[in-house]
Amino acid sequence: MKKKLLLVAAILLALGGSAGAYYYINKEESKQIPAPTSGTAHQKSPTNNQLAETPEAPKTDKAVCSILSQEIASKVLGEPAKPSDANKEAPNNSDHVVVSTCSYNSADNSKTTTLLMRAAIDAEGSAHDKDQFGPNKPSTAQVVSEYEDSAYWDADFRQLNILKGTTWYILTNGSNEVSERTLDQAKQLANLIITKL
Repeated sequence: MKKKLLLVAAILLALGGSAGAYYYINKEESKQIPAPTSGTAHQKSPTNNQLAETPEAPKTDKAVCSILSQEIASKVLGEPAKPSDANKEAPNNSDHVVVSTCSYNSADNSKTTTLLMRAAIDAEGSAHDKDQFGPNKPSTAQVVSEYEDSAYWDADFRQLNILKGTTWYILTNGSNEVSERTLDQAKQLANLIITKL
């Protein structure tokens, strides 16, 4: 009788251990971060508090060149535009943002038009980008009120910065000599792509 009791106890213990191991493995698997798909950045699983703040999926490098097409670049450059090698590069992924660039040059390389896109992939990336339009905005920034959530002209780099949702767009248009670029040139580009942002 004692042997039967010990055998039943051993079986119950084995079944209980198996059930516990099964529960533990499944619990750990649900915590794992899914592998990123092609063209997206590695993202951490959001906490319940972050779910409401999680930005939309970032656009890819192909999306940035669909915003700034070769046709639009030719219009703002005033001549046929040639694509830059940067257009072939994959987006630069970090823990919090995906950065992609689309750029075109004039035939003689004296002028350029560029759209750089910083798409936040989590709440931390979004907060950082929003700070660049608030407390961390350059001291030389000139507020430009007619574009999206927030915009400013960076007088040092001669670039128009536009924030829409969780994406920060940086527009450059005009001479390759930075000091010769104007806000009006950047606005010319912005006016042609604003509906695509």
